[in-house]
This record gives sequence, C-alpha cells and structure tokens, in this order.
Amino acid sequence: MRKVWRLNLATLQWGQMPNLNATRRNHGCCIVRGSLVALGGEYDGYDWRKGCTGRVDKKEVFTSSVEVLPPGEQKAFVDLPPLSCGSLAGTQAVAMEESNSTAGTVLLLGGGHKNGDVVSTVYLVDLATGVCTPQSSLLIARHWFAAARLPDGRIACAGGCHEMHRVMRSAEVMAVDGTWTKLPSMLAARAGCRGCVLSDGRFAVLGGRDNSEPKLASCEVIAVGDVDATWKPMPPMYEARDWFACAAVAGCIIVAGGHEISSAELFDEGLNRWFRLPVALPTHYGLIHMGCVLL
Repeated sequence: MRKVWRLNLATLQWGQMPNLNATRRNHGCCIVRGSLVALGGEYDGYDWRKGCTGRVDKKEVFTSSVEVLPPGEQKAFVDLPPLSCGSLAGTQAVAMEESNSTAGTVLLLGGGHKNGDVVSTVYLVDLATGVCTPQSSLLIARHWFAAARLPDGRIACAGGCHEMHRVMRSAEVMAVDGTWTKLPSMLAARAGCRGCVLSDGRFAVLGGRDNSEPKLASCEVIAVGDVDATWKPMPPMYEARDWFACAAVAGCIIVAGGHEISSAELFDEGLNRWFRLPVALPTHYGLIHMGCVLL
C-alpha cells in the first residue's frame, strides 16, 4: 500500500501522513537530514508464501524508485532519481553522516533481486543523483535481516535469509573504515526480524521467524565490541511478530504490527519488561514488510 501512519507518543494516537507516491513493501527506509526516505522494495504481485526468494514469474515486482518527504510543512513525497544499482528489496538503509551531497547519502545493505538472488552488496547512495557507489560487501549475502547504526558509527547486521531459503543466526559489524568483521552467532535463527540500539549502546534483535517457527516472540541483545561479547536473551514480547515496525526512543522500544497482528507493545529498559499499548494499528488487519523510522 501507499499509506503512511505516525504514532504520537505523547497522546498515543495514530495520525495519517501524506501517502507514498508508489506502493511499496520490503523497502529501505531511513531519516536523512530530517527527511523521510523510502528506497526500492516491491509492489503488487509479490507472493510472500514462496519463501525467502519470493520468486514471481508473471511480472516485474521489484523497484529502484526513491522518494522523500522533506521536513517542515511539506504535504507530499517527492520523487528522487532511481537507484543506479537497479531494483532491490529486503534491504536495510542507514543514513550516513557527510556534507558533500546536496541531498544526503544512504548506505544500502544486502537485499534481493527480482530473479531471486540474495546479495551481499553494500552501496553508498547519493540521493541527489541516485548513483550507487559499491562499498566493501557483507561477509554473507542476506536479506530480511536486522541492522542498526551503533553510537560509535559502526553498523551491525544480524540474521536474515540466505540462498535456498536458509534462515541464519550469523551476525557481522562494519567498522568506520568500511571493513566487516564476524560477530558471534545469535541464539536463534531469525528472518523478518527487527534491530535497534538500546540507550546503553547494545544492539538488540527482536522477533522474526526461523526455519521451524512461523513467528518468534523472543529477543536478544549483544554489546558489540566487548571482549567477551555474546548474545544474551531479553524478555520476550507478548506477541510473536515478524516483519513488524520497530523504533527505539528514550530508553524504550516500540513495536507494532506483524503478520496478522495489529497490536503494539513497549519495552522499558529500566524495568526490563514489555507493556501492551492501547494503540493498535489503524487497520483491521496486521501490516507486514513496512518501513519504520523515528521522526
């Protein structure tokens, strides 16, 4: 769909924002210089029941389009030049700090092509031109994975799908110089999971699905960089979720939606527990494969 909703955390009310110009899911999404950016993804015709590759022969369903909702009182998304690297879906997009581009840059990690190939590519995307400059590749090709930028500028990635529908436990981290290093494997294999950074800098990965469970409620966390860094379990969510919305703010994690789920929850880091929120998504059904950012 094209719809965009915003949850006001002060009033716990959902409000509708301007629609996307293009229907899309499984797209990259991030905030760049205050603007909301959506990159790539899929449109009508995708069949999630076909597994990690989601191969569809009847028509092209992936897109290279890019659009942005500028900050302030702008009332509509604006189309930007398409990705020069072609159509990608199931990627992760991370805003980069720089001053050379007129529109900002985004690091686009992994994902899949329309032919079903899962890729390890990493591109630095100049939003002003759409030019995708190759960077050091991921150690393992992956899509539908979790990723987040750590406070020191490193980028952590975990889980996702690899070739042959294999859901992974592997994790890796990109240093500020662009080199990738293997991290300890997660406690559970996860695809369709979500990642965020806690207030103390730890990298948390939540939910998803593995090769046997359709949805997971479990969560885990790692202190990347510690000498004895290992994944440790977090309290599980009330609802098992995959491909849901997730954002960290003010010592809390907000999650909403997922396959056939419209509920929302909040994790309080200080209390180390989850709370149900009385703010179900403004739909009569669950939402999946959506992008999510903190405005």
